[in-house]
Amino acid sequence: MNDWNPEELEKRLANLRAPESPALDARIRELIQSASSPAKRLELVKRRSGSRRLISCGLIAAGVLVGVALCLLVQIAEPQSRLSPPVPIRVNTIQGTVLVKHRGESTWEELGASSQLRVGDQFWAGSASKVSLAMNDGSLVTLTAGGVLSIAHQDGGMEFELTHGTMRAVMREGHPPFAIRTPQGRLEALGTEFTVSVE
Repeated sequence: MNDWNPEELEKRLANLRAPESPALDARIRELIQSASSPAKRLELVKRRSGSRRLISCGLIAAGVLVGVALCLLVQIAEPQSRLSPPVPIRVNTIQGTVLVKHRGESTWEELGASSQLRVGDQFWAGSASKVSLAMNDGSLVTLTAGGVLSIAHQDGGMEFELTHGTMRAVMREGHPPFAIRTPQGRLEALGTEFTVSVE
């Protein structure tokens, strides 16, 4: 390889793609032509090829970084898109500590008076605590201390799931369909006031 003649080196050089900068290409050609021996010319040709590989690797690495950044942005935005649509229920009153966990989330957060409620939200009332939820028609659902209640379904009415504790409902006359699911079964509201407990 070291005894290539200048014509072979020139052919090899001509087969390489030109760099992005014409000034850099002219300077490299000048260096190769001024090399005192075929071995030095070959070394310069190899260096030129190596710098191209380095630029290519840099571009590939930049592409990978952009891809990773886009994936992270999608994952950051995804939890927002997984939230269920809001329901026409608002927090009426809160006493003590009441926590809420949204569907698909693993962490609990403190429920506030202005919290937006959604299908799948699960509520927990701490000791000496309770929360009252008001529906658009003025009906109220109250979860007492130690209770765990979820908004299970909304389809022209409202369905809750009580997994522990006690809840009380005070319904307005002509209220939309209303049901409570418990581990023992499903109850539909026929009257205007009732209490449900699950041990």
